[in-house]
Amino acid sequence: NTISVTMLSFLMGDVVGRSWGKEHFDKIQWSLKSQTLPTDELLNAVVMASASLFLITPGIITDCIGILILIPSIRPMFSDILMDFGKKKITVGELYFFIKE
Repeated sequence: NTISVTMLSFLMGDVVGRSWGKEHFDKIQWSLKSQTLPTDELLNAVVMASASLFLITPGIITDCIGILILIPSIRPMFSDILMDFGKKKITVGELYFFIKE
């Protein structure tokens, strides 16, 4: 049963990464061609990529976070967290967005 649940979450992450990744990449390309900044599309792409990575990574906590990100009404909360994190890094003047331990 454990292996089945792990493989199911891996497949969900793979499907999310492939389908929504292409969709967001196409939206980013379209906005760049129309000479507008793809801020919302880029932010959503990063959030959905992180959902895919959370689902691919084995573990109950990572699977729960990945499934929470997939819920459309909760997704803006994760986008806001990511936006605040990016703004904080930019105001400090750090060029890289790596998390230090």
